[in-house]
This record gives sequence, structure tokens and C-alpha cells, in this order.
Amino acid sequence: MRVKFFVWKAANNAIPTVLNWQHRRIQDDASCPACNCGTEDVKHALWSYPNARLIWALSNIPWSVIDCLEEDLEGWLREIAKQTEPHFFGWLLMIIWCIWNCRNSKLMEGVEMDRQRLIQQTLFQYNAFTEANKKNSESIPRSRWRVGLNRRKEPSKSTSTELLAVAKVLESEQLLEITMEPSLTGW
Repeated sequence: MRVKFFVWKAANNAIPTVLNWQHRRIQDDASCPACNCGTEDVKHALWSYPNARLIWALSNIPWSVIDCLEEDLEGWLREIAKQTEPHFFGWLLMIIWCIWNCRNSKLMEGVEMDRQRLIQQTLFQYNAFTEANKKNSESIPRSRWRVGLNRRKEPSKSTSTELLAVAKVLESEQLLEITMEPSLTGW
């Protein structure tokens, strides 16, 4: 859950980059404290920073995916999610998360992690992430909805059709188990 929350914050430019600190008047200089190669915004911290570029190069993510990032991280992530398999997208999120943690280790503790070790750690965390998501999806019981009709007001044909279409989609994704039965108020 932390990974997804972090990526959501990054997509909304809400992570504590030096540029964001400058906007909040916490920091005077917006240049990257780790490399002094430019302004540290979200894109620099997660993509342009030299260590981040090396980590991306060591990963199996194609450069065509990485280099198509413009300024809109949220739009980029949405496009990648549409075009790729879930495990690939999860791997991408985990790399982003680990790059951020590597950056924080260097800035906060002065520890620079070996890049190969970082990729191994990313793979380990990705496996733990997918296992946790698998366990969570298995432990969440499917909801049971009771759908009844009120005889005072006959539902329109379009409303019934829309309800049935939504129910079929949710049931096909195994998010809901829907049973149709008469309501207790009488129908």
C-alpha cells in the first residue's frame, strides 16, 4: 500500500523534492543536493538523476517506456498501465519506489547503495509486494448484494439494463457476487 500511495503522491507532485521545499519556503536553492545537475523536481529525482538513470538502465524496462515521460507523470503512468501487463506495471512502480528510497538514503544518511544491490533489493521488494497483494485479494470476501424492486415505481428499461451491465462486469471481475431476489417490502 505504501508503494501505491507514494506513486500517487509523486504523480500529484506531492513528494518532498527540493523544488517543492522551495515552493513552501523551506529551501532557498532548488538544485539537486545529490548531483548538483539541475533542479530537483519529481522527474529529476525519479528519472533524470544520474543514479536513477543507471538504475533504469540495469532494470529490464525498455528505454522507449522510460524516455516517453514528459512532465505529466500521472498521464505517463496511466498510459503505461493501459499498454502493459499488471506484473510489468508493478515492477515499474517498485523501481520508482526503490529509486526514491535510494535517493533518501543518500541525502538523509549519506549512504550510497551499490546499484546491483539496489536492483536485487527492488526485485525482492517486488516479489514481497506481489505476494502481499495476492494474499490481500484472496482474504477479502466478495460482497453479496441483494437487489430488489419496489413495486410502487417500475424501473425504466434503461436503468435495468445499465444495472445488469454493471453487475455482470463486477461479477466477471469477481468483485461482487450478486443475487437477485424479491425485496421484503413486497414485489
